[in-house]
Amino acid sequence: MNIDELLNRYADGERDFGAINLHSANLTGLELSGVNLKGANLSSAQLRGANLSEANLSGANLSSAQLSYTNLCQANLSGANLSSAQLSYTNLCQANLSGANLISANLENADLSKANLSRAKLPTRLSGVNLSEVDLIGVNLSKANLSGAKLHKTDLSKATLSEANLSEANLSGANLSRANLRSAYLSKTMLKGANLREANLAGANLQQADLSEVNLIKANLGGVNLNGANLTNADLSEARLRGSQFVKPDQLNKAILTGTEMPDGTIHE
Repeated sequence: MNIDELLNRYADGERDFGAINLHSANLTGLELSGVNLKGANLSSAQLRGANLSEANLSGANLSSAQLSYTNLCQANLSGANLSSAQLSYTNLCQANLSGANLISANLENADLSKANLSRAKLPTRLSGVNLSEVDLIGVNLSKANLSGAKLHKTDLSKATLSEANLSEANLSGANLSRANLRSAYLSKTMLKGANLREANLAGANLQQADLSEVNLIKANLGGVNLNGANLTNADLSEARLRGSQFVKPDQLNKAILTGTEMPDGTIHE
């Protein structure tokens, strides 16, 4: 089937084009909302700026496809192959990406807010991406680049983010309980109201980070750089701060420090 036939049939109200072969097809800017392309071959296809909102692309092959600025809001991409796809500035809000392969995909500045990413294979380059309110429990993003990412209210509990770059990211209200953030770079990161209970932040850089109202109960903050960090009303009960760096001792004045191991090794009463 060629593109003209597809568009004519779509214009006549047909939506079912499952398993169609559109390898390297040029669908740039086309209106295909609600289309069924389940199991279709769209590898290396040009879909830049197309409207595929609410489309069924489950199991489709979209490897190396050009999807920048494409509207895939509420689309079903479960089990899809999006490896090496270009998804920068793509709208994937509320999309189903469960089990999708996104290895080596470019998601820079993509909107994945409220998307389903369970069991998805994610790339390590996620700078500027919007992952607000996404379930990323237990995900492995060690050494990933999440600088400037939007992770507001995202569930990253038990996630591995060791040596990840989260500088200037927005993690306000995020759940990072028991997450591994060892040696992570969190300079100027917004963490206001986040849950970091029992998180491992040993050796992390939290310079000028906003940690106000953060739950850091029993967290490991050994050797952390907290120079210029805002710890107003943070709960550091039973947290470990041995060897941590501060510019001003009064940074902890408004923090809860019951049973906290202080930078000098003493236990605060």
